[in-house]
Order: sequence, then C-alpha cells, then structure tokens
Amino acid sequence: MKIYHYSRIDGTYLEEGEAKPDPLEHVALVQGHLDGGGDPEALPDPVKFLIPAHATTVAPPATKDGEVAIFNPSTKRWSVTKLREPQPQPAPES
Repeated sequence: MKIYHYSRIDGTYLEEGEAKPDPLEHVALVQGHLDGGGDPEALPDPVKFLIPAHATTVAPPATKDGEVAIFNPSTKRWSVTKLREPQPQPAPES
C-alpha cells in the first residue's frame, strides 16, 4: 500500500513510501485461515497496514515548477501552494 510522507512542521510533501503490514493482525489472519482448514499455499493478503506518523494514504496532487503540495491532517486533504520568491539579502556593510 502506497503512503505519502509530509513534513511534521508545515505539511509539505516529502516522498512516497510503502506501508508495512501490521504483523499482529496478519499473524492472527493467517492463523484463522489455517485453523479454518484454509490452504497453506494460499495465505491471505494483509488487511491492516501500519501508517507512520506524518504520513497518509491520500495521494498528493500534481504540482508545477514553483508549487508545493501541503497536507492538512485535520481535513485529510492536500492543497497546492506557490513557493515564495526568496527575498534578496542586503549586502554586508564594509
């Protein structure tokens, strides 16, 4: 299952990753399958996955140059924001 990591500070999209199956749930699922007479060669796929903090299963929108995707964990939605132009720094005085 694909997940999308975002910054804990401002929600900025960081990278895509793969969620890992919940080992406790998967072991119970497999055991139930086998206890019920299921075929050991056809084990069930994991049902629950571990989603780490500051990650979501909601795919970010496409962005253009000069834009960034920002995730809002309260609404579980992405938005696209334009990057601010860097402000010129004053020259040091001699």
